[in-house]
Amino acid sequence: MTLLAQAQDTNIFLYLPPLVAAISLVYSGTRFESWQYILMYALRWGLYIMTFLVATWLFIYLLGTGSYLYVPIAIGGLLLFLFGGGRGKKTPPPKVEKGQDVKASPGSST
Repeated sequence: MTLLAQAQDTNIFLYLPPLVAAISLVYSGTRFESWQYILMYALRWGLYIMTFLVATWLFIYLLGTGSYLYVPIAIGGLLLFLFGGGRGKKTPPPKVEKGQDVKASPGSST
């Protein structure tokens, strides 16, 4: 079997989870310095990206199969994901100034 034939047999979706994980880690790593925040936000971004990709794939799949009955449901789910869901306001982690202890609260003295 040639290399080209092996490449054609490979499912392209197997590369998606590692790619999403790498993108999420790099994106979070550029915004935070603490590993706790990097991993927490990387997991959150990874879930957002995967949910969006699955919802988009489902929408395109339903359009392609001719199941136009489910298209309004898919559009409603996508809009709920993008603009709603009762997530509440997210507050970013506190800024840590140079020389300040990360675990200490801003008003306390060490």
